[in-house]
Amino acid sequence: MHDIKFIKKNPELFDSYLKKRNLEPCSKDLIEVHDKYLELLNKKQNLQEEKNILSKSFSKKEADISLIKNKVHSLKEEIDETNVLSEKKLQEFNNIMLQVPNIVLDKVPCGINENDNVILKQVGEIKKYNFKPKNHLELAESLDLIDYEKAIKISGSRFSILKKELALLYRGLINFMLDNNTNEFFYEELIVPELVKSDALIGTGQLPKFDDDLFKTTFNDLYLIPTSEVPLTNLYRESILNKNKIPLRFTTFSNCFRSEAGASGMDTKGLMREHQFGKVELVAVAEPDESMN
Repeated sequence: MHDIKFIKKNPELFDSYLKKRNLEPCSKDLIEVHDKYLELLNKKQNLQEEKNILSKSFSKKEADISLIKNKVHSLKEEIDETNVLSEKKLQEFNNIMLQVPNIVLDKVPCGINENDNVILKQVGEIKKYNFKPKNHLELAESLDLIDYEKAIKISGSRFSILKKELALLYRGLINFMLDNNTNEFFYEELIVPELVKSDALIGTGQLPKFDDDLFKTTFNDLYLIPTSEVPLTNLYRESILNKNKIPLRFTTFSNCFRSEAGASGMDTKGLMREHQFGKVELVAVAEPDESMN
């Protein structure tokens, strides 16, 4: 979740980051809702202090017990009412904040679609053929390296079975990348759960924004992970880290699961938009000004 202090100090800058994502500005709404929440919170604290002072006056000889009781009861009702309003306002603030995506780097250009992308580097030339080349699915099926029919029989559409040399290549690539990450770049390899609770998905921004793209189980508020970024990043959620101990670097292989709810008609055949795929992930926990390094 974003830092409301940063937003209050830099509302125009924050909105400019959203504009780069073609999103409407929301700093004004966030600030108004948060200020109202703080106002209610302050009111509740003042009422509580007033109630505490009145409660102490019961012990005084000259105290009008009946009058004090009525005032304390009235204050308690007002405190309860204010508390309900402040909780609602906090929930409203969190609901807005949880829908806001990560801010982008300053060097990211504005654009409507991929046509506005800026080419930073181009190596070699795109090959030209005097025939129509086959796509990866056509090649793999003709070589009996992939089986869609059996996968559909077992699990339905958007699943595949890799066979023979392709299955061997798949396993080899996993080992190669994990060895590269650990031996060459000193990432710590972990094996992580592929089922996580909703708090973990909120922690990395998948919930509530991408709820339709997740597979939820009927057991203990558990979801199948859409990426192992979720368990890796949540290792230190709500933790205070020693500055001298970071950066922390982790790598893992996991299966990932996505419903691809918004991908109807896009890459529906092939290995691009499957419900299950394997991925070697990298996560580094570092200070913001060190993120590019």
